Amino acid sequence: MKKSRFNLGSAPVGERLWILNASARLSPYPYPENMPVFQCPDLPPEGYQVSLHVIAGNPMHSKHQAHVATACKIIREICLHREHKAVFIATDKDKGAKGTKGAGAQDIAAAVRDSFGAATTIVHLERGRIRGSNEAGECTFACLAGLSLFTTVDNVGAAASILTRRTIPVIPHVFSPNGSLNTPGGRFKLKIMREIYALSALDELYQTLWRTAVRNNGRVEGIVVVPDAEWLSILWRTVMPGFRTHAVHKPSARGFKIDLSMDGMVFLMGVAPGREFQKQDVAKLLGYKGKDAWKENKARIMHVLGPFFEEGENVQMLKRRVAFTGTTRL
Repeated sequence: MKKSRFNLGSAPVGERLWILNASARLSPYPYPENMPVFQCPDLPPEGYQVSLHVIAGNPMHSKHQAHVATACKIIREICLHREHKAVFIATDKDKGAKGTKGAGAQDIAAAVRDSFGAATTIVHLERGRIRGSNEAGECTFACLAGLSLFTTVDNVGAAASILTRRTIPVIPHVFSPNGSLNTPGGRFKLKIMREIYALSALDELYQTLWRTAVRNNGRVEGIVVVPDAEWLSILWRTVMPGFRTHAVHKPSARGFKIDLSMDGMVFLMGVAPGREFQKQDVAKLLGYKGKDAWKENKARIMHVLGPFFEEGENVQMLKRRVAFTGTTRL
C-alpha cells in the first residue's frame, strides 16, 4: 500500500502501518502505548451468525474422547434432522496405531450422517491443515470436539516468561514436586499462564470456526469445548460478539447435563443493554446457592461479569451496560 494512498482524514499518524486481523484482539502482547489503533465501526459483528453447542471441559487431547462422545450425543439427540448439507469436522492429527485415529472423526462422521442424512458432505481437516484453508467454506455445521486447543507447556511457559520478563520457576509454579503438571482444577496455577492458554486456545477456536460458511456471510451451527464462563466472556468481548448458544453441556454418567453456571453467563451476556437484575438472582443464574449467594461470591461474579454489568438504580440491582468494557485479561 502506498503511503500517499493511506488517508485517515488527518495528519500522518506514523511511519509504519500495521494491518491487524481479528486475531489481534486475542493477542496477549500489549501494543505500544503511543500506537493508535483504528477500526471500522460500520463492519457488522459476525458473531451473530454463529450458534454454539458448548461442551464444558478442558480442550486438551487427553480429554478429547469424552468430548467426542458428548458431541456425538448432541448431534444425534439435539441436532437430529437439522438441515445441514455440508459439515466440517476439525480434529488433531491422526496418530495411527499409537493414538485415536482421526481424533474421533469417524465417530463424529457417523453421528452426522445419522442425523443429517447419508448424503451429507463431510469436510475433515486435521491440525496443520486448518488455518488458511477454504475447503470448509460451504459448511454450515462445525464440530471441534476432537480438536485440542492446547499446544505445549513449554510454549505457554515461554510466552509467560517473555510477557513478565522474568524466569518462572518450573517447580512449584508449573510442575509439582512429584513431577506432575500443577494444574489444580484443570487450570494453570499461575494467572499469566492461564491467560496465555485461554487467549491462544480461543484464537485457535475462532480461526477454525471461521473456515466455515460464516466467512461467506452464512449462518453456522457449531460444537466447541471451553472450560469456564471466563472463556465465553472473552469470546464475546473480542472476536465473536453476539454469538448465541443452544446450551452448555457438561458430560455426565448419563451422557450430558446442562452446566447452569456457564449457561447463565451466556444468558446474561446476551440481554438487552439497560436491563436490570436483582444481584441475588444473578448469583443464582450463575449456579451459586444459598441465601447469601451474592454476598459470598460477589468478587468472583464481578470478575467475570464486570465488563458487561454495572451498578443498577439501587444497591440491590445490576444493570447491563450499554457497551461492555475491559480487555481480554481474565
